[in-house]
Amino acid sequence: AYPVDADDYTTAVIPKEATFVSLEAFENLLDINTVIINGDCEFEVYREYDSNSKTDKKFSPFAYSGLPIRKVVAERESAFPGNILNNHAINFTAELSCNGLESSAFSGCSNLREVSLEGSSGVIGSYAFGTCGKLKSIAIPEGVTGIDAYAFNDCKQLEEVTLPNSLTYMNTYAFARTAIREIVIPEGLTNINDNVFSNCTSLTSVTLHEKLDSIMDYAFYGCTSLASITIPSRYTTLGMNGARVFPETTTIRGYADSTAEAYATTWGNNFEVIEE
Repeated sequence: AYPVDADDYTTAVIPKEATFVSLEAFENLLDINTVIINGDCEFEVYREYDSNSKTDKKFSPFAYSGLPIRKVVAERESAFPGNILNNHAINFTAELSCNGLESSAFSGCSNLREVSLEGSSGVIGSYAFGTCGKLKSIAIPEGVTGIDAYAFNDCKQLEEVTLPNSLTYMNTYAFARTAIREIVIPEGLTNINDNVFSNCTSLTSVTLHEKLDSIMDYAFYGCTSLASITIPSRYTTLGMNGARVFPETTTIRGYADSTAEAYATTWGNNFEVIEE
């Protein structure tokens, strides 16, 4: 779609009518730093076996041509494709309005600074933002229903997260090893899966709701700054397989004769009774 030797192109617009983008689509266009994706086209992905890590390395048309991308804008009725910008090391931002994100969409993007998901829905796939080390905040909009395993795992500077009421599940390690300081669990989410917030050492405040059915093994384990947590239901299950849920130093606050008191007794946590 572009002249072969056009040095002065800085923006690539993939039109809504496009159905397929090949690996060579941007060859010789090494000044392109902005990509606008309008529509649900498929991207060719090149796979190369890495004998050291014993895994496949995956290259999209952007990575294959070594484009210095600094901004991605996408508006799609389908999900944002996986492996499109994973491991992209240059400072860049993303504005996405999509029906979900596929696995590993931005995994390993060490300099992804800002992400807007406004208008997005569906599911954020596994490893979608894993190890995005410069990402500091994310507001997940209404319409997103699920966050898969490791989606934001090891985003070491991620401090602020907003979860929508439309959220119905978060899978294991979704926000593990991040810098989250406080989190409000929305009422649509009735189960906090195992290890979801494990080793979030900056976490100081967790707000739960009374409709919460269960908090699974190790969900908040390693959250060493979590001084106390209030369980606002008598019957929320804490742990399923004989493992800790909270650090031993966390004070558990809950109703007398509740599952929260039973957990504190079993694991030796300090327990404070809250009034009806």
